[in-house]
Amino acid sequence: MKADKKISHILTKYLRRQESVEERQALYKWYDELDHVHSDADTGSSQKRTKAKLWKEINPAPSVIKPLWYKFGAVAALLLIGYFGYTYFNARNSFSPMEAQEIAAITPGENKATITLADGKIIDLTDLDTDQSLTTGNGLFIKDASGRITYVNKTTTARPDKLNTLKTPKAGQYSIVLSDGTKVFLNAESSLSYPETFGNTDRIVMLQGEAYFEVTKDPQHRKFIVKTAKQTTEVLGTKFNINAYEDESVVKTTLAEGSIRVNPNNKNITPITLKPDEQTVLQANKILSQQVDASYAIGWTQGQFCFDGTNSEEVLRQIARWYDVEIEYANKNAITYSGKIPKNLSLDKLIKLLEYADINVQAVTNQQNKRKLIIN
Repeated sequence: MKADKKISHILTKYLRRQESVEERQALYKWYDELDHVHSDADTGSSQKRTKAKLWKEINPAPSVIKPLWYKFGAVAALLLIGYFGYTYFNARNSFSPMEAQEIAAITPGENKATITLADGKIIDLTDLDTDQSLTTGNGLFIKDASGRITYVNKTTTARPDKLNTLKTPKAGQYSIVLSDGTKVFLNAESSLSYPETFGNTDRIVMLQGEAYFEVTKDPQHRKFIVKTAKQTTEVLGTKFNINAYEDESVVKTTLAEGSIRVNPNNKNITPITLKPDEQTVLQANKILSQQVDASYAIGWTQGQFCFDGTNSEEVLRQIARWYDVEIEYANKNAITYSGKIPKNLSLDKLIKLLEYADINVQAVTNQQNKRKLIIN
């Protein structure tokens, strides 16, 4: 940094034409060595392109008659801004290993979410007190002692067009009881859109991410329908889980109780009706069903990571969502994992478990407090 300040001082003098011969030579030398000031490959390439452009500006074609000092002075000012801009950017964005106590301080996710009301108002649910109620158009919701939100109808007038959206961040999850009594558990980095009150037609909700549903049987026999980007799931009264994260290559729908029908949006794919302990796996152009232990699919609602022949990349994506970290691969493996891990572990303890499973992890961070796990 002392060298940076010295160059800055010389450039300032240079622009005022007050530099000495020695200072001018030092400035030219600094310029010539500019290719070597960054170790980062991408930044180095950008710097070389910048230098080439600047050199062209400093050495114009013979037909362009302008004083070299004027040209170099203007370019030097731009170069100084660019150089220190790169330095500042890299310092903030470069990652360095985390200390053991820093890793231990990273706690797992917890109950946190927001609700966006039909009028666009956003409510942070952590700001609501226990037993506090909030009016929402035709209904109201109450936060109970467990932190769960329950919707209560204030009127018999149904407004299925008035949608609310429950959204969880990374390292967050939340549970909600809809106006028909259906319970929904929303996993990290997910969202559920639903009406304040259901109408006389089908009960329709929209899901992004992952959720577990315990659907209340309806006296009017209205279907409960969950729409995701790639499929529609129809039920009457049942318990099931849908994993439909955008960064997953497949959509998994797992039935715990009752019966559901999975309808892919691709009409060339035949719908499938599931029985308990069955799961559909929807890919781009096909769907298959398989026997599973449904408790593994819904284990996250009971505080566990549950893996049943799960590949390492999917394992790490689940961890990334729950601990709000990024994943970077220095090396990938094709190993699959089976077992259960408590979701309430601090990150350092989780890393130790991963290392026992032959997943070598280095935790790093930067000045913006972005946290990353590098998999070796």
